[in-house]
Amino acid sequence: MVLRTYAVLLLTRIFGNFVFVCSKEKGNQMLKALEPNSFSSAGLHPSFSAREATIEDLDSMLELFFAIFAEPAFNDRAQNFDLYDRMKMRYSKDPNKHEREFWGRDKNRRYAIVVHDKTTGQLVGTAWLISDLDSDPSEDVGEINKIYLLPECRGKGVGLWLMRKMMSEARELGFRRLSLITGRELSKAVSLYTKLGFVLATQGRYSNSPNSIAMTYDVPVYRHGESCEGN
Repeated sequence: MVLRTYAVLLLTRIFGNFVFVCSKEKGNQMLKALEPNSFSSAGLHPSFSAREATIEDLDSMLELFFAIFAEPAFNDRAQNFDLYDRMKMRYSKDPNKHEREFWGRDKNRRYAIVVHDKTTGQLVGTAWLISDLDSDPSEDVGEINKIYLLPECRGKGVGLWLMRKMMSEARELGFRRLSLITGRELSKAVSLYTKLGFVLATQGRYSNSPNSIAMTYDVPVYRHGESCEGN
C-alpha cells in the first residue's frame, strides 16, 4: 500500500522559523508539540531551562522581583538609589498591579517567560511582553516588562537571550515599536538595551521618578525570505 504523504507547514513562535513536516503521523505529533505551551530553549545557557509563564507563577515571580529589588547595589542612598522602597510603594498602592501587568491590555497579545535553574529548580529569571499600557492600542506598541535575573545568573547571556526572545515575539504579535522602563541604578541593563538598539525616550508613567528611564525600539519589518538573525 502506498502511503500518502502530507506536507504540514507550521509557523513556530520561536524566532519566526518555518518547520516543514512530511508525514501525517509526524505532522500530528508536531502540531500537538507546538500548542500554546510548547517552548524551545535553544541558545539558552545549559544550566537553565525556560518555559512560558502561567498565572500559577505569579506568586513566585513576585517573590523573585522583591528579592532583586532588595539588592544593596540598587539601594545605595549615597547615589539616591531606592529601588526597593519605590517598588514597595507602587505595589502597595496598587494591589492588582502584578496581575494586571502580567496580562497587559490584550490577553491575546502578550508573552511571558520564566527561567529556572536546572539543578535546584529555583525560579531565577523572568521576562514579559505586553501591549503597552501608556500607548493608544492603534499604535501597536509592545512593552517589555519584568526582565529580571538573580545576581548569580547574570553574566551568562541569559538576559540577552530573554531580550532576543521578547524582540522576536514582538514581530510575531505584530508590534511596530517596543518600549521599556528601567532604572538608572540598573546600568548594565541599560547598556544591554542600548546595544540591542533601544534609545532613550520621553518618560511617561513614572515621570515623577528621577531614577526611572524610558527606552524605545522600532521593530523592523522583514519581507519573506529576509533574515532577522541577530536582532
